[in-house]
Amino acid sequence: MALDEGVFVTPVIPPAVPENSVIIRFALMATHTQDQLDKAIDILTGIFRKLEIIK
Repeated sequence: MALDEGVFVTPVIPPAVPENSVIIRFALMATHTQDQLDKAIDILTGIFRKLEIIK
């Protein structure tokens, strides 16, 4: 979902994290602009809301 929107993330799933949990990992670079970061946050927030991870 995120990649379709232009945001590359990788999930960290069990056994690397406790059962029934997951971490979303992404890399930031000094060359990313504030606008790019804001857009990525908006995209991820929208996905998390759609999946009902957050309200």
